[in-house]
Amino acid sequence: MKKPLIYYYTDGACGTGKTYQALSKIAMAGGRHLFVVESKKVMLERQSNLTAISIETGRYMPSLAIMSDDDRTTKRLGVRRRIHDLATDYANRSDMCVFITHEGMRMCDFTEFAGWSIWIDEVPDIMDSESLSIGVSRVMLDSLYSLAPILKDDGTPTGWSEVLCRDAGVDLAMIASDDIACGLRALHRRVMEAKDTGRRSVIVNGNDWSEFDAQNRCNWFSLWSPLHVSMFTNVTFLANAFTDSLTFQIMRSMWPSITWQEVRTNSTRHFEPRRVTIHYYADGHVASRKLFSSEQGQDNLRKVCQDINDRVGDRPHIWMCNKADADTVKLPGTQLSPRQAGSNDYAAVTAATCIYSVKPDSDQRKVYELLGVDSDYYTETHERETILQFMCRTAIRDPKSAANLDFYVYDKTQADYLLRYFERDERGYAVAGTVMHDLGFAKIERKVGRPAITRTPDEKRELARQRKAASRARKAA
Repeated sequence: MKKPLIYYYTDGACGTGKTYQALSKIAMAGGRHLFVVESKKVMLERQSNLTAISIETGRYMPSLAIMSDDDRTTKRLGVRRRIHDLATDYANRSDMCVFITHEGMRMCDFTEFAGWSIWIDEVPDIMDSESLSIGVSRVMLDSLYSLAPILKDDGTPTGWSEVLCRDAGVDLAMIASDDIACGLRALHRRVMEAKDTGRRSVIVNGNDWSEFDAQNRCNWFSLWSPLHVSMFTNVTFLANAFTDSLTFQIMRSMWPSITWQEVRTNSTRHFEPRRVTIHYYADGHVASRKLFSSEQGQDNLRKVCQDINDRVGDRPHIWMCNKADADTVKLPGTQLSPRQAGSNDYAAVTAATCIYSVKPDSDQRKVYELLGVDSDYYTETHERETILQFMCRTAIRDPKSAANLDFYVYDKTQADYLLRYFERDERGYAVAGTVMHDLGFAKIERKVGRPAITRTPDEKRELARQRKAASRARKAA
C-alpha cells in the first residue's frame, strides 16, 4: 500500500516564533536538512540564527549556505550543480543543514534526497521561468523534446508550444548521469510529470527549436509542483497566512494527493494589545503602472505623499515604491527595497508605506492562461504579498511593543488584503481597521481589461462551432 503524502505547515502571524522554533528543532533533532528562504540576505541571517541556537543549546549543527557569488568554484559549477551534489556529498553525514533560496529550490531536482527534511520559509512562487540562449544546445533539445503548438480557440497558433518528451525511455537517472544534459534535470522532471498527469506543464515561446538562434532566446515557463519535494522525509512550510494564500489554494486544488497538516507553534509569547490602522486612498480604481505613469497618476501620488508626510511627522517610518516612481514619491524616514521578507532590522518602526504596483502584462497573462492559472495569482504573489511582508518588518512583530501602528497603501484591494491577514489571527495579535482618505480621486473609476465585444446570436453560434472544432483538432494532435 502506497504511503500517504503528508505535508506540514505552520502559518502563524509574524513574530510568533515559527522560524526560531523550526531552527531549534533542526539543532536539537539533528539529521540532514534543506532550509529554503526567499533571498541571499535572509539565508545568511538564518544561518547565523542556527549557529546562535546551537551555541545556546550546546547541540552543534554544521551548516552551509549555497549562493551564486561566494567563490570562483561556485561560479564554475553553478548553484544548480552544487545543490544536486549535496545528496552524494553529504550521504554519510548524520548532521547537516543547508540553506538555499526559493529560486534554487525551483530549478533543482531532488530525486536523490531521500532521508533529508526540507523547510520552506515564506510562501513560494509556484510560477517558474528561465530565459536561455540555445544556439547550439537546441540540437540536443530537439532530439529529446518535441514542441506541440498551442492553438487559439479559432484554431490559429498562439506562438507558444507545449514541451513533450520524444522518448519515454530517457528517464531522470539517465539525465542526471550525463555531464552535458544534467542541467536539464528539473525541466525533464516537469515534462515527464505532464505525461503522467495529462496537465500542461512546460510551455515555450516558439513552435520549432530551429527558431531559437543567437538572436532569439528560448523562454520557457512552468508551474513548480509541490510533488517535486515529495521524496523528502518531511516537508514543512513556514509562512504568514499560508493557507489564505493563492499559492496554497492552487497547490491543494491541482495536487489533491497531498494531505496538509497544521503544526501549531508552541509559542508562549504574549502580545501587548495594539491597534493597526490601514490607510488607503483609492476605492474606484487600483494601483497600476499605467496609472502611475500618467500625469493624473503622478498628481495622485504627490497628493498621497503630502498626506502621509502630514500624518507621519517625526515618527520612525519605513517606505518603498516602484523604481519607476522614485522621482515622484517623496516620503520621510527610511526608503527600502520592496523585498524585505525575513528581516528584523526595523522591529522598532511604527509606520510604514507601500506605494507599489505589480500587474501582469498581456504576455504574462497569456502564460498564466496557457498553464491554467488565474492571472490574479501574479498580482497577489508579486504585489500584495510583497506589501504584507514589508509591513510585517515593523514593530508588529515585537510582542512587547504596545505602540499603535499606521500602514499606508494606495488602494482598497491592498488594504483589504492586509486587513484579512490581521483578522484571521485568533490570539488577538492586533486589532486592525481600514480608513479611506479621499483626496479628490478616491472614487474615480478607471477602465481595465479588454473592451467588451458585442456579438449577434449567429456570431456566437459560429464562435462556439470554431472552438469545438479547435478542441477536436487539439485532442487529435
